[in-house]
Amino acid sequence: MLEHKLRAIPLFRDLPDESLKSIAARLKRERYPQDAVIFRQGDDGDAMYLVESGQVQVVAEDTQQPLAYLGPGSFVGEIALLLGQPRSATLKVVIDAELWALHKRDLDDLLAEYPSIALHFTREIGQRLVTTSHQTVPPAKHPLTAVWGDQGYDLALALATQTEGTVGILPLPGSQPLLGTRSPLEETVSNGHVKLLTSNGLSEKSLTEDLSHQIENFDYVLLILPDRPSSVGQKALALSDYTVSFGTPPQWIRDITSADHLLACDGSPESVQRIARRLTGRTVGLVLSSGGSRTIAHIGVMRVLRQAGLPIDMIAGSSGGALFGALIAAGWSDQKLADFARKLGDYNTFRNWDINLPPRAGLIKGRRARDLIEGWLEGRHFSDLEIPLYIVATDIATGREIVFDSGPVADAVRASISIPGVADPWHYHDRFLVDGAVVNPMPASVLRARGANIVIASSVVRTADDPGHPEFEKMPHFLQIIFRIISSMEMELIKAQFPMVDVMIHPRVFVDHALDFSQADTLIALGEEAARQRLAECETLLASDRILPQRVAHSSH
Repeated sequence: MLEHKLRAIPLFRDLPDESLKSIAARLKRERYPQDAVIFRQGDDGDAMYLVESGQVQVVAEDTQQPLAYLGPGSFVGEIALLLGQPRSATLKVVIDAELWALHKRDLDDLLAEYPSIALHFTREIGQRLVTTSHQTVPPAKHPLTAVWGDQGYDLALALATQTEGTVGILPLPGSQPLLGTRSPLEETVSNGHVKLLTSNGLSEKSLTEDLSHQIENFDYVLLILPDRPSSVGQKALALSDYTVSFGTPPQWIRDITSADHLLACDGSPESVQRIARRLTGRTVGLVLSSGGSRTIAHIGVMRVLRQAGLPIDMIAGSSGGALFGALIAAGWSDQKLADFARKLGDYNTFRNWDINLPPRAGLIKGRRARDLIEGWLEGRHFSDLEIPLYIVATDIATGREIVFDSGPVADAVRASISIPGVADPWHYHDRFLVDGAVVNPMPASVLRARGANIVIASSVVRTADDPGHPEFEKMPHFLQIIFRIISSMEMELIKAQFPMVDVMIHPRVFVDHALDFSQADTLIALGEEAARQRLAECETLLASDRILPQRVAHSSH
């Protein structure tokens, strides 16, 4: 059996049967658990390995970038062994692996016994070096995803539709039956794209062996988790890149899965598609900049993106962008957002200004502002939002960026809009927090850190190319001074975010000060105009990543 496997490897393919038997007799079986390091870059090349089961990853130590993923039947480490050179990369275990190792002392004995093998090895290594030097495309990893709930079939259909790839579904013992309802997506997926796999008699050990072969046969594999903890379920979670939960998962799943790898799905078609884009590296993020009342223009930008059918999978916002990002993530319609913007001036009155007497950290306490935000959002927590949201504030004690992604959304928004000098810092979880614009006026970096593959930005932060500000004919008042100071600071800070943005939408808007809400309709219209000018670019980018179907972009007018 082992000689047959060796015959399938190019390095050994043309060797005589007697030579193969001698090689097989010298191979040593070695077992490695997930995350084990078999060797590191720079180590002595003292062995080569044949993968019997599991999966290993070849990694460049300096960049931590994967160079290859190897499954059953693959071999690795032969060049360093045969040339007597240090390891050129690190080898890590992705799925519990069983390997056959040929160590240097055994190879030396083998070459002494069969000198002709050396010539054959030299020829094969030369070809391997040529092939490796021409490899320019990073290797694709076939991800494993654990799924809790009964809508794994809908997710499989979404994956197959978005990628035109194949998806295997493996229900683990004790898992819920999959829903039998037909999805509209099924009409666009051929029967061969999604396959239900059997799991009879599956054990923790056989799961790893089975998966090492399934990931070679399918582009994606979904593991349907049991309701109750089991060794097989726990192993599936450990092996999976992400866990998708339809509904609130059991505590044992939450205990094992890290928060950033647990993806909640409410089961709606929009949510299923969003999760599928996350799993396939097609997540689209929208970042909304700070800018006081100028951020009303974000409403116009969002209206155009929605009308064009562009998906938004996550949102990040700072200061005014945090407020409108929260309302969008809460499911507010374009019309409701526009009506709200027109009424903002009515909220900006003395009855809602809980003024500090005498003035302390800020002109107002801002408690009433927090209550208003709580009402607008109907008490939502981040977990209640329709779109994942990240809000940036600044810890005034340390100057560090604080990113909210859990708890009451109203506290996060109130912290992020705390304009220094105007409102007291918001005291939350033993921190005093101020305006997010102080550290990150357009938090594209936050979206990148949370997994966004494409970032679209709406920024009303002034740039050097914008028309000049009107001159003051008289002494500027307090709000004008604060607003201009923050605007100058935003201009510099935002430059660090530009490289992380794929499409920049920049409404060129101007208001008198941060709390000037008198031009809502004009600001919304300018946001729409700016978004239309960049819409074709957005559509082309998303179509190239197969997020949108290929189509002719419409006119920007």
